[in-house]
Amino acid sequence: KAAFTADEQTTAESLARSQMEWVKKVDYVYGTTEYSPAPMPSGSDYVKYSAVIAAEPLRAPDDGIQNITVTIKRSGERVITLEGYKVDR
Repeated sequence: KAAFTADEQTTAESLARSQMEWVKKVDYVYGTTEYSPAPMPSGSDYVKYSAVIAAEPLRAPDDGIQNITVTIKRSGERVITLEGYKVDR
């Protein structure tokens, strides 16, 4: 069971980092509270994983900097959450 949990955590962390890099590359959307996630990799190892990407401006009104939270779930249960920033460049 420990090996399965470690593998699940490693997979989720890799997916979260990929999602964070993807959202940083898409166009900045002022006033949004979420971004659509990138498609999950194909293969049976990823079929039960999903991503939610939330956005929150650091200041009101949105001045071009958002706090981004990527949550990776497996079978609907949260595995890992990663936070970062997105700026309008």
